[in-house]
Amino acid sequence: MAEWFGSFGAVTKGVMKFGISWPFTFHCWNGLRHLLWDTGRELGNRQVQVTGWIVVALSVVSSTVLAFVGMGDGKSKGKGVGEESWKGEFKNWKG
Repeated sequence: MAEWFGSFGAVTKGVMKFGISWPFTFHCWNGLRHLLWDTGRELGNRQVQVTGWIVVALSVVSSTVLAFVGMGDGKSKGKGVGEESWKGEFKNWKG
């Protein structure tokens, strides 16, 4: 599945990752909004609308950052996650 996902272009990967991350970021920011309401603040009709749009904007921005962070030229600068990258790490471990 990773090979299949890796075959997509950067924009397609970003759009897919945005679609996956947006519900989580929206839920997180909206949870903070509800915590604010628990303090008795921002409960007027106008404030509820304003904070709602702020949550949407923060969700879009944070999901975009999460979707496109680390997307460089596609070439890994490290060893990766293959067996050779961790095999020597536990050579002397006594567990």
